[in-house]
Amino acid sequence: MRARSARALPQIERDIYLLAIVMLIAGFWRPYPVLLAMTALYGFLISRIGVGLFTLVQNVTDVAYLGRVFGIWFISVDFMHPLGNFIFGFVIDWLGDGTFVLMGILLALCLGLTDLVFRKHTAV
Repeated sequence: MRARSARALPQIERDIYLLAIVMLIAGFWRPYPVLLAMTALYGFLISRIGVGLFTLVQNVTDVAYLGRVFGIWFISVDFMHPLGNFIFGFVIDWLGDGTFVLMGILLALCLGLTDLVFRKHTAV
């Protein structure tokens, strides 16, 4: 199972970087057909990332703990939605379409930082 999860993680990372690029394109290039295409790509990538993460968790978690792990995951995500809506309600008012650019940059930076920390941690 560990071998499959080791192969899945780089694909999830590539999808997240691609998602960041999609957000940057939507922020910089705003003709309606482009936004429509970026919306479709965004939905596809979010679904693909979600399925990849669920599969990864299922592969690395003992069956006896799977319900608990997913329960904590769903509670955490549900808890963060109102906070994100509150914060980005104000950010969108200030930045408008620039919010896409901000989110794309933050997404790429956070994943790059996480990747750097974990690579350094696993090298030790």
